[in-house]
Amino acid sequence: MATSLLFAVLGVAGEVEAQAAPDGTRAQRYSQLSRPAKRRVQKALYEAFYPILETGQVTYPGPTRAIGEILARLISGQLPTAAELAVFAQGQDVTELAGQLRVFVDAAIADEEA
Repeated sequence: MATSLLFAVLGVAGEVEAQAAPDGTRAQRYSQLSRPAKRRVQKALYEAFYPILETGQVTYPGPTRAIGEILARLISGQLPTAAELAVFAQGQDVTELAGQLRVFVDAAIADEEA
């Protein structure tokens, strides 16, 4: 889950697209990190995601392991199914969550670049 969610937050479909991203974008900056640094960025995202979810800022009635895939599709702008749309109380939840997660990913990338 962390990888698909991370790529959605970065705005790319995967590692190849991250490497081809324009200079200075969060995806390109992430792609330039070492493998251990990328794992630390993923860990930072994971550590940010679950407390946000657990505080009830996003309402999700389904199994936790499916959340990342659904959020990845929603954040990246892909059309979810009607069932997937129904898992969130409000569409604004996803927009707010995406913004919060981008802040954490940006900070984690900056920490690794330092």
